[in-house]
Amino acid sequence: ERLFVFEAPIDLLSFLCLFKKEWQKQSYLALGGVGEKALLRFLSDRPNIKTVYLCLDSDQAGNDACSRLVELMIFCENRMPFSLSGGEKIECV
Repeated sequence: ERLFVFEAPIDLLSFLCLFKKEWQKQSYLALGGVGEKALLRFLSDRPNIKTVYLCLDSDQAGNDACSRLVELMIFCENRMPFSLSGGEKIECV
């Protein structure tokens, strides 16, 4: 039910090395940049995702993308099986 989103595969792998406990119970996605296509497709294919953690780089591109992706997910909530109405969370970390 939780998705951790990263800019690059190496960021995702580093996260998994640091937080090994029960890692198989979560979902992970590397965007390959800061675009939204992979994230929106992932969410549309997995309606069980309730919480999204945007683990993007703490630079200008990462911060801008975090804000943009949150707005985009809220805007698209009626077009895909992902809703923010039931206590689900989107967090920028």
